Amino acid sequence: MASVLHGLRLRQARERRDAKLTYRELADLTGLSRSAINEYFTGKVLPPTDRFDVLLDAFGVEEDERRALATARDRVEEHLHAERSGGAPRRRVPRELPPPVSSFTGRSSELAALDHLARTAADPTGSAIAAVCGTAGVGKTALVAHWAHRNRHRFPDGDLYVDLQGYHPDGPVHPAEALARMMRGLGVDDALVPEGLQERAAQYRTLLADRAVLVVLDNASSVDQVRDLLPGGRAFALITSRDSLAGLAVRNGVRRVPLDLLPHDDAVELLRAVLGAERVDAESEAAAALIEHCAHLPLALRIAAEHAASRPGAELAGLAQEVAEEPLALFDEVGDDRTAPRTVFSWSYRHLPEHAATAFRRLGLHPGHDIDVGAVAALCDVDASTARRTLRALSNVSMVTETDRGRFSPHDLLRCYATELVARDDPATTHAALERLISHYCRVVAAAVDLAFPSTRRTPSAVEPADTTVRFESGREAVEWLNHERAALVALTRYAADHGLPEFADALSASLWYYLNSRRHFTDARVVHTCAIRAAQAHRDRIAEARALNHLANVEWMLGRFPAAAEQLRRALELSRDLDSDVTAQTLNGLAVACWMSGQFTEAIPYYRQAVPWAAGSTTSAGSCSARSAPSTSAMAAPPRCSPTWNRRSP
Repeated sequence: MASVLHGLRLRQARERRDAKLTYRELADLTGLSRSAINEYFTGKVLPPTDRFDVLLDAFGVEEDERRALATARDRVEEHLHAERSGGAPRRRVPRELPPPVSSFTGRSSELAALDHLARTAADPTGSAIAAVCGTAGVGKTALVAHWAHRNRHRFPDGDLYVDLQGYHPDGPVHPAEALARMMRGLGVDDALVPEGLQERAAQYRTLLADRAVLVVLDNASSVDQVRDLLPGGRAFALITSRDSLAGLAVRNGVRRVPLDLLPHDDAVELLRAVLGAERVDAESEAAAALIEHCAHLPLALRIAAEHAASRPGAELAGLAQEVAEEPLALFDEVGDDRTAPRTVFSWSYRHLPEHAATAFRRLGLHPGHDIDVGAVAALCDVDASTARRTLRALSNVSMVTETDRGRFSPHDLLRCYATELVARDDPATTHAALERLISHYCRVVAAAVDLAFPSTRRTPSAVEPADTTVRFESGREAVEWLNHERAALVALTRYAADHGLPEFADALSASLWYYLNSRRHFTDARVVHTCAIRAAQAHRDRIAEARALNHLANVEWMLGRFPAAAEQLRRALELSRDLDSDVTAQTLNGLAVACWMSGQFTEAIPYYRQAVPWAAGSTTSAGSCSARSAPSTSAMAAPPRCSPTWNRRSP
């Protein structure tokens, strides 16, 4: 009861906004001796009932609380009497684990890691604390519950469980309240739970000092929420969190077990466990598509599987298509707001600081699968170091995953959620962010092409390389970057054309043409150059349109479609003649080559002859090289001995 008396004494001081009563003052108030009060407050002696009542009077305890405290005092007396008589009451063995998830599949490496860590719980030199960290819906609680039930034999003194509600809209559970819950689980009466956080933490650790107990701290939001809940001795603590809890790893030696999205084979096994092997195997391609559309997220997969189970006659292909068309809408039909992915994502999002929330939303604007620091800096209009810190903050709470290439990616359902959020932003703000992003990419693409293809005649554009946040060590690295970003670059060219940014569509077309052709990405090349043409037409930029027509003709030429190439070049010539010697020289030279390769030799010669004086007036190497690269007039005058038109060698 000593801790109770100390708590009452402290509470009274706070209420009076004064210092705690001294033992002398308590003696004067109660008529008890100072030595007796010292024994009561140090726990050496249990106060007799009448003296306990006198102390309660001195502390101003009201009737309801007085009755509860009196009952608690009587239980302590019974406990002491049982100990003196050699019949100490049996310790309470709590069994508080939530039920295991049915149809649990996979996670063999993570389960093995927890097995290994549990074996160190009895070793004073090893860590007895593990943290399972991962994004919302990835199955952290399911993994811990499955492992804990399978290993209950390791913990004969029981298991404690607290849902810390770290991301709940009502707010997280305070550490002091969590300690009180666990102490009650260990058999401590409410009245004997100390008032202060540190006092509770100390008593909690004392209670667990010699007990082999499993402590599960579920849904922790931060290091501060769980630090005082860590046990010692033989207890083994398992924490789950969306946060990386890096501070616990550094200061408390907590071993982290990262939990990623479910591998494909394990995801298939999950569907087979819920829907039956025969149904899943019969529609294996549809099952694979459903897994992809659910982003390999266990929560989404379970909801989709239960949805399919409720419609046994429906095809999985139809369900996969539903998820593909509206990735988050189907999951809202689960009937439990706390289970729907959109809801659990929102709990994480609401806890983000403003700068991180802005960055997360704008990830929904980026068309690629992942993103680098420079692109995020452009989207958020910040410097690279700020963007890097922001991405690391998102990674720490599992809103994005950092790859070994220094890139960051939310999984597909989180990306859909980010897209939903950014759609609510001010359209002008969103457009400005995308304009900065495309400008950034135009400059990086130009720098990459100049390094990777130094001998190529890249047509200068209105957006030229400047000091960028992306650095390439070699031409190979530049090409790898272009390969990785290709789909995003095509999508951004389309956006530029559709949203009044013709200079960016022109710049991307001018920079990417050789890379796309040399890697035979002809479909993407058609899209890029067609978008540049459309953008130039909308803004009546004849030179930009002619330039893009030249690049489109180059694609046709690479495909052996020389008449089609010539047609595009004739359109370009009509636009550029008398306006730009560089574009005109390239166009005439291209027409000469296209006609020659098509077998139209007499038509080729005039184009070549016209190209020479235009090339002489060219201000760039691109134009002046055009005439030099054309076949000679004499060569054009006769059929070539080896021509793609004939597709055979002359005898």
